[in-house]
Formats: sequence, C-alpha cells, structure tokens
Amino acid sequence: MTVFKATLLSLRSFLSTIIIYFLIFAIFAIVRAKVSYNTTADLYKDTSLDVAVLDLDNSQLSNALIDYLDSSQKITKLDSNNEDINYQAINDNIRFEIYDYAIIIPTDFSEAIISGDYQDKLEYLASANSASGYLISEKINTFLSDVKTYLDCGYSEEDAIKISLEQVEKTDIVDTKIYSNDSYNSVTNNASISYSFVFSAYSCLMILTVCIASVLGFLKNKDSKDRISVSGKSFASRNNELILAVFLIGLGITLCFFIYSAILGRKQPDFHMLLFYGINEFFLMLLGLGIAYFICSITSNTNLINMLSNMIVLSLSFLCGVFVPSEFMSEAVVKFSQLLPVYWFVDCCKYIEHHDFSNILSLHFFECLLIQLVYAIIFFVAGIIINKKREQYAY
Repeated sequence: MTVFKATLLSLRSFLSTIIIYFLIFAIFAIVRAKVSYNTTADLYKDTSLDVAVLDLDNSQLSNALIDYLDSSQKITKLDSNNEDINYQAINDNIRFEIYDYAIIIPTDFSEAIISGDYQDKLEYLASANSASGYLISEKINTFLSDVKTYLDCGYSEEDAIKISLEQVEKTDIVDTKIYSNDSYNSVTNNASISYSFVFSAYSCLMILTVCIASVLGFLKNKDSKDRISVSGKSFASRNNELILAVFLIGLGITLCFFIYSAILGRKQPDFHMLLFYGINEFFLMLLGLGIAYFICSITSNTNLINMLSNMIVLSLSFLCGVFVPSEFMSEAVVKFSQLLPVYWFVDCCKYIEHHDFSNILSLHFFECLLIQLVYAIIFFVAGIIINKKREQYAY
C-alpha cells in the first residue's frame, strides 16, 4: 500500500486550505440560510400611511372608526373647530405629501350608518393612482359593512362596534408567505436544510479541486514518481491504490460537509430527506474529482491549480444559483446555467426540498444525478486525453 499511504500523507500539506474553505462554508452557510429564509418567506408586509382625519360627527361610531384606523395607520386627528382647516388646506397637504391620505367624516355619519346609506358619506382625499389609499378605503367599507350587519341583527351599537373591531383587526394581521414554486407541485417548507447543501457546493468543490489536483500534481513530480516506481509494484496495482486513496480523500471531505449541513439543519422540517441530500452530495463529489483530475492534467503547479480552481468553481457557483438564487437571475442566465453541472446539483436540492419522501424517486431526480455524473466523466475523459497528448509529445 505504498502509493496509497503516500497519497494520504501528501494531503497533510493542504490541511490549511481545507480548514480555510471549510470555515468559510461553516460561517456563511448560517448567514445564507437565514437570508434565504427571510427573502423567500416574508416578501410582503403591510405598511402604515400618514392619514389625516377630520371628524365633524364626533359620535361613538366615528370615534370607533378612528380607533380602528389608528391600530394600523399613523393617524393625525384634525381639529374641527380650527377655522384654518378646510378642504383646500387638506388637499394641499395631500398634494405636498404631508399626508398620504385624508378622511372627512360628515356630521350625519352615525345616522347614515344606521340607515344603511353610508357608501358615499365619507369623503376621501388621496394622491392620484394611490393603491394604498384604495386599500384603506376598502378596509373602512369592510368595517362599516360589518357594523351595519350586526346592527341589523339586533346588536346594540356598542356591541356591534366591539364585535366588528375584533373581526377586522384579525384580518389586518398580515403574515403572507410567497414562494417561487412554478416548477414543482409540492409541499413547501418555511425553512429548509437545502440552503446549507446548496451553499456547500462552492466550498466542497473548491477543497476537492485544489486538494486532489495538488495531491495528484505532487505525485507526478519526478522525485515522487521515481520513489513509487522502485517499490516493485505493478502499474495496475499502483493506479488502483492511487484511485482508492483519491476516492477516500474525496469521500472524507464530502462527508465533513454532509455532517455539518445535517447538524445545521437538524431542526428543519425536511431533515428526514437527509438520505437524498446525501446522494446528491455524493454525485457532486464525483464532479469535483473529475474537475480536479482535469486541472491536474493541465498543470501540477500549485499556484496555477488554485487559479484554475477559483476560475472554474467560482464561475459555476455564481451562474448556477449557489450564491444568488436563480429566481433573481435573468431568464437568459438561467437558460445558460442549465448547460452547467452545478445547476443540476442546486436544482436537485430544490427538488428534494419541495417534495415528499415518497415522491422523490422520479425521472427528474435521476436526471439531475445523471447529468452531474456525465459531466464528471467528461472531465475525466478530457484529463485522460490531455495526459495522453502530453506523453505523446513529451511536454
């Protein structure tokens, strides 16, 4: 097992690289998971407007309406006895955006509510094409409609107002969650372990490509090759040991990311899908080994290996949704990224996230894995061809 041991021992020179990239992942995976949850789960929140109210009725109903608006808006109650307060002054305040919205409650407002003829009694002043002003008008009409309904059912004015306030205030508690789920008919979680696995693609691929390519490059040095060749082992035996060592190194590195992601997402509702995330991570490992072999076939210089690894892995990560979710990318970029292998790793993570355990083993799941495997084979074949050409032309 001379080659096997030599390969594993040569990894010690790159422990600092492994630690650095793993720490980058460990820190930013937490931040990424938190940011992704906030941006996907709470995209809509109700806003408060500056609303001026001129109450000329000063009745129990008008005061109840003002109290209701005050619970969700910034209310400024205008003094009805102030001679400077008139329609023109209020309109000027709206036009110069001192207030976003103004309501004038007429003197016969409570009588109009009781009679049911209240639709055109309130006067609204708002800027042109104000969608938020329209929403406030709808809220007011809903509240007044509820009051009128309870009054018609025989409730007293005080009870009708109280019950109506309880009902409409419940509807004002906005907790809308919006998800991009056009591709999958599935169950969506508020948070997911997939965020950790998606972000692991960058750090895992970087460690695999840099370390494996550097180890293979070290073994290609003349001094290392001469020491291995005098061991008396056959060519096939030496290569089998090398393949086994490289595979175990890749498996060990990938397993570290898998375990950390599992710990990070142990409380997430899709933790039971860990097996499928692990399978997807395994195929990412094969892709990383393929890229590493391809880079090693080009150069054995450590600096060039680092440069090429960063160029390839960073480009794949940015274009394929590792750093920026594909929902925020242009359609042209998303279509182009579908030609790249990391896109299918990310897509597989999303697929697992949005499906039940019993529905995972579908054509799309195997398609994502197969495409990653095909790209890994392509990189291996490209590396073999380059090595053959280098030996053929002795450079």
